[in-house]
Amino acid sequence: MGSELQYLTLRRLPAEDHVLVPERAGFGQVVAPHLGLQGLHDDAEQAIAQANGLTLTDLSGRPRLQDDQLFAPCPVLKTEVFRLENADWRLLRAPATGVLPQRAGSVDALGDLAADIVLLSTPLAARHHGWLRTVLGKLTVPVQILASGTSARGCLEAARRIARGAPHYLDRLDPVALVVLRLGEPVFEDLIPAGAIVPGNREYVSPPIRNMVWGRGMATAQFFLRKGQHEIRRWVTPEVPAPDGEEHLLIQLKQRPAQGWAALTISSASWDYLARNPVRLDWMTLERESRSGDEILASLRQPRPVVPQRVHQPAGMLAWEGMPGREGLGDLLARFDVGRPGDISELADTIRWSPRAQDGSRLRAIGSDGDLPPALDHVALVNLQRAAEALSKYLMEKVARQRGLANNGPLLALTWMYERCPAEVVREIVGAVRCVLENRRHVFLEPVASTTVVMHGAGRVVREPGDLIELIPRVLDWLADASSLNNGLGLLAGIMSRPAATSRILSQLDMDHLAAGLMGILRRLTRQRISGSRLKYALIAMVGLLRVREHDPWALVADRSRWATSFVEILRQETGYLRGAQASRTIESIAEVIMMLEGVGGRPDIFSVLETIEE
Repeated sequence: MGSELQYLTLRRLPAEDHVLVPERAGFGQVVAPHLGLQGLHDDAEQAIAQANGLTLTDLSGRPRLQDDQLFAPCPVLKTEVFRLENADWRLLRAPATGVLPQRAGSVDALGDLAADIVLLSTPLAARHHGWLRTVLGKLTVPVQILASGTSARGCLEAARRIARGAPHYLDRLDPVALVVLRLGEPVFEDLIPAGAIVPGNREYVSPPIRNMVWGRGMATAQFFLRKGQHEIRRWVTPEVPAPDGEEHLLIQLKQRPAQGWAALTISSASWDYLARNPVRLDWMTLERESRSGDEILASLRQPRPVVPQRVHQPAGMLAWEGMPGREGLGDLLARFDVGRPGDISELADTIRWSPRAQDGSRLRAIGSDGDLPPALDHVALVNLQRAAEALSKYLMEKVARQRGLANNGPLLALTWMYERCPAEVVREIVGAVRCVLENRRHVFLEPVASTTVVMHGAGRVVREPGDLIELIPRVLDWLADASSLNNGLGLLAGIMSRPAATSRILSQLDMDHLAAGLMGILRRLTRQRISGSRLKYALIAMVGLLRVREHDPWALVADRSRWATSFVEILRQETGYLRGAQASRTIESIAEVIMMLEGVGGRPDIFSVLETIEE
């Protein structure tokens, strides 16, 4: 409500020196509320009521007289039959002195306008222009009140310019800046600098930002954007498949005049997924920050707590090629026959074999993401697929007939294929886990030690978000009353440390509930002086909670989280009773975990460190 004040600068177009174009030279603002249409209507209504011996509360609506008196070139109505609020009818007469009050010099609030001339466009009839000049009398710059057809002629001229591809005005864009790292220091870098100007029928394209990276294992990223000088919003991108390594980004903004929100995209020249599926900013979903720009930059300067990298064990050729006295997986698959029980047990034994290379590393035939050695030939790959399909068919026939397995060989072979385990088998394994939790029968749970095979196998093959969001809390709840911890902890350690989707799933779950469950397990281990594999699995599961930092960087930090503080206390108690040949390595590993919980360090590859804890 009021009059809109907009500064314009006339400029000559470089390509058309004889053409002048208005440039929006700043942000518009509303001034002089009483000169807006609402204020003028209110004044006219008051004048009509007073001229007829009434008050505003007597009127049941707005008389037509006031529009006629304000906007008609020559007043047509002198009187109007009008219904009052009390249902009486009255003949209203137009005020003899007009409907506008005398407000000479009433725009003092404008001060001295920094302009050469004021062009005033108004719907008021020309006979009121003298009143307007009186009201604007204290302005120190010339005022030209535009004729009623000026705006229409201006729109026609703009249309002609647009038709021939020439700009009809120049727009000053709102500055937009993005927080980036420059030499390790967070700064706001302009995407649209202050004072950026673009023709009205053109698009502004920002110089690309190329020095930012998308971190390894990150499914989402967080950005801070500043619009104008003070408005700051936080942007958390939609989830994408997390890359296995750092990927350099290409960030660019496009803005058209009067578009409203700028179009910001994040893509990558090196990351194929993001190159094909750029992430686009949705301004309407951004969270407005209450912190100032300096406060945000200061918070980003603090070293963030370490985020554990999910487990990814690569594949090696040694297990495929074999060693003296040990047949390789390639030769075994070439002669594999699912009808020969001996072949299944040999396959299960060989596929989980991790021979030591000359550099001391151990690599299995199939990586923990189902990846294969790059040097593997096509024939071996086809043989592997055939063996997996044959084993799957064998197991699904057993399930269909509800006939128990003779041994665990088929499940061992398939679960050590990790993500190459057929989907139908994974579904049955999840079903078998539910049976364990509910103490029900399942075909996969018939052989000796089958519970261990199913639970630990599930930790290797379960990857689907729906399964993870079900199993993580359910297994934790089951462990609270389980007589034996090893199998449940083995499953939990696997699904907390391996799947890429786990970090996102954790951000959707009740972290207090999960932390409480793991705290109960650690207290039980400490009370019973239990170490070895059960301690290893419990530590891996607990560190797995820290993967939520991919989405909440400061989650489970001791000075902010009571659970992190409790974990630190119980782990320090744990190190007090550890004894034996492996105690020193276990204590060192726990020290790394404590540093991560305190937010002062720790190793991103902590899962690999914890895997070295032995019985």
